[in-house]
Amino acid sequence: MLRNHAHSRHLRGRIAGNSFLQRPVSVYGLSKLQGELGVRAAGGPHGILRTSWVFSAHGYSFLKTMLRLGRKRNKLTIVSDQIGVPTPAGAIAKACLRIADALTCDVSLSGTYHFSGTPDVSWADFACEKFRQAGGTCQVQNLIPPWPNDRKIYGWTVRTYTVSALSGLIGTLK
Repeated sequence: MLRNHAHSRHLRGRIAGNSFLQRPVSVYGLSKLQGELGVRAAGGPHGILRTSWVFSAHGYSFLKTMLRLGRKRNKLTIVSDQIGVPTPAGAIAKACLRIADALTCDVSLSGTYHFSGTPDVSWADFACEKFRQAGGTCQVQNLIPPWPNDRKIYGWTVRTYTVSALSGLIGTLK
């Protein structure tokens, strides 16, 4: 599902017109921003797709690690203070194809788009739901770290509302 807001714990900012105030808060966030700037500077039609918490049956991911550990253990302690939006890799691939098709028809649609799954969940809630879907019996104990955690703050303060020019083209992806 296309969501008309962005989630990122690596970029903080707010919408000013159609552009983000870009202030990376980590080396990782800076590297993402540099990549975006490079794509824009190259000129020509482009679609930059920002997303979050990508998961798939392939490669390495939090989901695959949790399912593997859940088969070996009766109980896992998982952080519940980080909130995000898990996004299936397959939905991201479909969104990229639709954006590419749209850009071949109208290069004025070039730009940055925000795409994520639904709903907003904690890592602990995400693992719990995936254990349930897999028929697992592993119990999840929520962990709220005793130290101040800006990660949750980033997840919620970055929520900004924008309207994507491609929202009608992307539609609902399931």
